[in-house]
Amino acid sequence: MNNKCIQRLNNKQTGAVLIFAMAILLLTGIIASAVMRTGILEVKMVSNSQFK
Repeated sequence: MNNKCIQRLNNKQTGAVLIFAMAILLLTGIIASAVMRTGILEVKMVSNSQFK
């Protein structure tokens, strides 16, 4: 019986780790998207000022 309790606890921990990893990946994607958007905007501003 004790072995079954340990297995259930391990399964719950594995699920928590997966959810945590997915949240970290989502945050990383959002930050990367914001950085790329900012970089593109800066390139547009520089090219606009060069043509004036």
